[in-house]
Amino acid sequence: MDFKDFYALAYSLGTIRSIKAEPLCKQTGLNITSLNILEYLSICGHLNTANELTKMCGVKNAAFSIIISKLEKEGFVVQKTDVTDRRKKHILLTKKAEAITEQLKEISQETKTELSYCFTEEEKEMLQNSILKLTSAVLQLKNSLLNNKRSVKQNAGESVHCEDQKKEEGKNCDGGGYDVNFTNDTYSADSNG
Repeated sequence: MDFKDFYALAYSLGTIRSIKAEPLCKQTGLNITSLNILEYLSICGHLNTANELTKMCGVKNAAFSIIISKLEKEGFVVQKTDVTDRRKKHILLTKKAEAITEQLKEISQETKTELSYCFTEEEKEMLQNSILKLTSAVLQLKNSLLNNKRSVKQNAGESVHCEDQKKEEGKNCDGGGYDVNFTNDTYSADSNG
């Protein structure tokens, strides 16, 4: 399959979804991104922190904050502080949102039915398995790219820090007595002495 086929598929599915959800957008006053966040929360509600949601929904942090504030103001979500980590807030659906998420599920089911009418049951099963494999591969690649991007940014930050340190101390900064560790999206620099 050529990449243009992937692009056409993704773009067309997004367009279909936007068109089918348009009446619901008008009815609720919410845009398609807000509806997607509500539907995501209804499906994967346990992954409900801002960090998890921005990754899954592909929304930048600043835009996400505005969307969540609007959803909270309109009574579709509430934010609860995590009991073990007060820095984390969980975004939870309200009863008011449930009616909307049910309509979104109906739209998704209707679209699935319309798109799969030409497949036999065996082909549907094969397609489902292929989609699961593709999704897994896409998520692995995305995570790998994001981790590499973070490492490059952190290495660049460390280089800038080393250059500043070199100027201050008049030393060569070739590692400068530090072990740099990048694990699980965290950064630490331990002194070697």
